[in-house]
This record gives sequence, C-alpha cells and structure tokens, in this order.
Amino acid sequence: MKRMAEIITSILFITNGILCITCADLLQDVLPIISASIAILSGIILLIKAIKEKEYTRLETKDTATAIIMIIMGIAILFNTSNAIYLIGVSWGIYGLVKGINGINTALYNKYHNNKFILITLHASIEIMLAIALVFNPFEKISHHIVLLGIEMILVSGRNLFKENKKA
Repeated sequence: MKRMAEIITSILFITNGILCITCADLLQDVLPIISASIAILSGIILLIKAIKEKEYTRLETKDTATAIIMIIMGIAILFNTSNAIYLIGVSWGIYGLVKGINGINTALYNKYHNNKFILITLHASIEIMLAIALVFNPFEKISHHIVLLGIEMILVSGRNLFKENKKA
C-alpha cells in the first residue's frame, strides 16, 4: 500500500508539473482549483497511508500532520478561489523556505561527513531565493513560478519514482 500510494502521488505531481510547464499562463486563472484538488487528493492518500502505518506514533515523522494541513489548505483554497493566488503564493514561498532550510541542513551535514553537498547546496539556495521572491510579492510573474514549480514537481517526483522502483 505504501509503495502504491507513493507511486500514485508521484504520478499526480508529475502530471501537474507537465500542466504547469505547458499551460502556465492559462493555469494562472484555474491554478487555485487545480492546486486545491491536488492538495486534497494527495493529502487524503498520504493520510490513509500514515494512519495504516500508525506513523503518528513516531515523533520524527510528520506525514499525518502534513496530510491534514494539505487537506485543510486545499479546502480553504476551494472556498476562496478569488483570493487564492495570494495564499498559494505565500504558502508556496514558506514551503520553499522550509525545503531550503532542510536542503542547507543536509548540505552542511554532508560536507561535515565528506559526502556530496554542492548540488544540494545549489538546489537549496535557488529554492530559498525563489521562495523569498514569492513571499514578498506572490502576484508578480506568478506564471514564471508556475513553470519552475512544474519543473521541480517533475524532477522531484521522477526522482522519488526512480528511488521507489530501485527499492522494489
């Protein structure tokens, strides 16, 4: 079940990534509905997986809480689609900052342990810069960020699928 949930979620994000790249300007108008739907669906899939695995019994993991927040954010966006670009932009920016923090932390850890760290540092730095731009002005050129999000969704989800298939 865990593997199937991760595969389905990855495919959803890759599909969304392709849509973001090919239809960024068009998507800006329907982005709230698409983002909300994907957040709710992905949140439900993650929540089911987390509950079945009793993930909430371990403090070091966050799948249950992440799933609940994804569902809540998706529902909030659906109820306020007219102002949702601001919420999506700021949320996306904050999420990017958190991912950047985790990336920098991983890079520092890897550097200390003489492991690869340069690409991780580069990715985290770019993520932080884009996130800051979104937090300060989520409306400006959001279509560019949509394309970048699409590329990131495809790369990260593709990497996750590749890792999952390697484990199998």
